[in-house]
Amino acid sequence: MQSLTRSGQSLANRHHPRRSRSARPRLEEFERRELLSTIVDLGTLGGQGVTVTDINDVRQVVGSEFVVGEGTRAFLLGSIAGPQDLGILAGYTSSYATGINASGRVIGYSERAVGGGPQPRAFFVEKGRMTDLGILPGGTSSKATGINSAGQVVGWADGAGGGLTAFLYSNGNMSNLGGLPGSSGGEANAINDSGQIVGFSWVGGIGSLSKRAFLYSGGKFTDLGTG
Repeated sequence: MQSLTRSGQSLANRHHPRRSRSARPRLEEFERRELLSTIVDLGTLGGQGVTVTDINDVRQVVGSEFVVGEGTRAFLLGSIAGPQDLGILAGYTSSYATGINASGRVIGYSERAVGGGPQPRAFFVEKGRMTDLGILPGGTSSKATGINSAGQVVGWADGAGGGLTAFLYSNGNMSNLGGLPGSSGGEANAINDSGQIVGFSWVGGIGSLSKRAFLYSGGKFTDLGTG
């Protein structure tokens, strides 16, 4: 005997609509939202004062942590094993990670106190090996702030004149990019996979000094204004 609905339709012959093809994408979107709303404890190196600065598409995380008796240490977190201490450049007392690209190359800087003030030096770390990016001729400091997928690094450094200037590190060489025309130099903050660089310069003199954003592309600076 067949079961009937209240309207007298046979359940055996009743049409059942197929599951919507959009069901799985909606589920995937829900899963993404759930992941984004979940807070994960990244662990520590055994210290305190953890700062996270960047993450890549495979969820590798970089940052810095203050460890009592050892100073601030740059770290990489890329597995369930917990944060990995990236070390410090020889002759320096602390390190900070500032970015990571898609292949896991980490950039940052080590720091030491000289003359009562901090003196940074840019580095990158690849496969556990830290490389000193160096300084510009006549300078004493450098700091890496951005990296693209090709491993090109940008940041700022001081030169013989003492002012700060934007730099590009590519193929083992650090190049002085300078800054906007008429400025005292510049600082580069980021570089994309096309090699375009953004940053800022200080333009003007006493009483009229302004911080102006720039785009550096094809060997030329474009003034993006002050916003």
